[in-house]
Amino acid sequence: MADRSRSGTETKEDNCLSILENINDGYFEADLSGRFTLVNDSLCAIIGYSRDELIGMENRLYTDAENSRKAFTAFNDIYKTGKPGSIFDYEIITKHGSKKQIEISASLIKDASVKPVGFCGILRDITDRKKLEETLSQSEQRYRTIIEQMADGYFETDLNGKFTFVNDAECRNTGYSRDELIGNDVRFFGDEDTFKRLYRLFVEVYNTNKPVTAYDVELTRKDGARVIHEISTSLIKNNSGETVGFRGISRNITERRQSEEALRQSEEKYRTIIESINDAYYETDLTGRITFINDMLCKHLGYSRKELTGSNSRFFQDDHNYKKTVQFYAEVYKTGNPGLLEMECIRKDGTKGNYGLSLSVIRDKNDKKTGFRGISRDITDRKQMEKQLRQSEERYRTILDEMNDGYFEVDLAGNYTFNNEPNARLLKYSPGELIGKNSFNYMVKEDAPIVYNAFNNIYKTGKPERNIVYRAVHKDGNIGIAVLAGFPLKNEKGEIVGFRGIARDITERRHLEEQLRQSEEKYRTIIEQMEDGYFETDLKGNFTFVNEAECRNLGYTHDELIGMTRHQYTDEKNAQILFDLLLNIYNTGNPVKLHEVEIITKDGTTSYNEISVALIRDDKGDPVGFRGIARDVTERKKQDEKIQYMATHDGLT
Repeated sequence: MADRSRSGTETKEDNCLSILENINDGYFEADLSGRFTLVNDSLCAIIGYSRDELIGMENRLYTDAENSRKAFTAFNDIYKTGKPGSIFDYEIITKHGSKKQIEISASLIKDASVKPVGFCGILRDITDRKKLEETLSQSEQRYRTIIEQMADGYFETDLNGKFTFVNDAECRNTGYSRDELIGNDVRFFGDEDTFKRLYRLFVEVYNTNKPVTAYDVELTRKDGARVIHEISTSLIKNNSGETVGFRGISRNITERRQSEEALRQSEEKYRTIIESINDAYYETDLTGRITFINDMLCKHLGYSRKELTGSNSRFFQDDHNYKKTVQFYAEVYKTGNPGLLEMECIRKDGTKGNYGLSLSVIRDKNDKKTGFRGISRDITDRKQMEKQLRQSEERYRTILDEMNDGYFEVDLAGNYTFNNEPNARLLKYSPGELIGKNSFNYMVKEDAPIVYNAFNNIYKTGKPERNIVYRAVHKDGNIGIAVLAGFPLKNEKGEIVGFRGIARDITERRHLEEQLRQSEEKYRTIIEQMEDGYFETDLKGNFTFVNEAECRNLGYTHDELIGMTRHQYTDEKNAQILFDLLLNIYNTGNPVKLHEVEIITKDGTTSYNEISVALIRDDKGDPVGFRGIARDVTERKKQDEKIQYMATHDGLT
């Protein structure tokens, strides 16, 4: 981790810590005396102490004196040089007394004046890896011991496969004397099938002029015991270059076969790594100059074997990465323990790639360090994916933090494992106050079964449930109304391990809906109880709604009037009058008041209605129909006509 300056007013620390809380490696910050000032949950899990116990703790409290000195030396070197450092094979003692091997990458923390004020770093638990390396080291040691101590038989045959020479070890391996073997072929102590297999082997060597190694055959010793020999054979040529026979090494591997199966697998694994893996393998001398490489390293870097052999990392690294690599080699040499490094290399075509290097020391038979061997894996795509994943997680976190709806995750028991700010705000709590608490404690008791049954159905079917409405209990005791959608939360195996949900506070909406319902009820009551008729029509003038008074005016039932056109309750003349009236209202947008129209009721009688009509508009302001009030003025009309008649006749008299 590069050096960085900090200030007391730094506002990004919480965001960084939030990210670090989601990594598997432990993150820490410490003062110059080595006492922790900040740790993440992963570090607590590795060491076994709680955050409160670790804050202020120095390393002597969780490691022995030797490792404490090792840590002091490493951190003191970082302090003096100002360069990041790594500590490998560092042993700690957990709170429960168990020992763990950890790997630390650390760097300085500097204040605004670039003065060192502490350290920060990443702590990784490599206990399992160290155990595996130790097991592998022991297995390889056993392999070398067996190779050095085994007794191999040597033999020569003519072109017909008859022995012409054997050594004492071959006699011991077969149980026969030299005189008994010379002049005989393998059928002397093997069956016909074994003879045919060896015959084919010798023919192959003869035809290809290439030796064959490690060919297993089963033979019968003189004492009747069945033994397994591993045979390597090649051609014997005379001074003229003519093939005159075969020579070979016969190794009795009977006793070794069962007990050394693990070694065989280790050897096979080694050969596979070198010959066919996608990872690059190389060896260097103690100065770091390459002495051996496989084809994959050439493929990774784009250079030929000739170009790379004899060069060092400076050939394909910039100054910064080369210095980091040199420091890493020095640390592996110093400790003698394998190490891991992520480094950046420059390919021959100028592009940059990221590689994960596993490095170990090469030792000779006297256990003297003679060089290094390494396995390099191209992690360029992985690093890019990690970058994309970080960006994706950041977008995900930003969406959760900025969305208005509450988002939460709970385990199968309903205990909160994650809350975003809106979800906590919905209940009048902070996100931290809800973690670990049971979600059913924050809803009205009578509504809990509704939510429980919904989430139980999610668990059984694996399908989401939506529109789950319940009453939420706020921190201040008030009751709110929430609606949520629940979804299954699955692990990498596809098993449901909890639930996630999106919750929305609909308290205000429900109150508004209730007010609207009451308002509509009041409106409907007024409409239904008024003495005048009330009606609504579409743009063609067909009734879409009428009240009881309008039904009485026209003499029809409610169901009969809905959809009825003007031609059905008036004559052609008045139908045209109504059409012109509605058309004028539509064109001008102005309502018409107290317009008299002649109506024919259901029983055929003529009556007169005084109507007031206006446009109905939708949310966009577009006309969608007409509404109006109709008053039956038939009696008033008759009275006016009577008065007019009397006035006219009085004038005549």
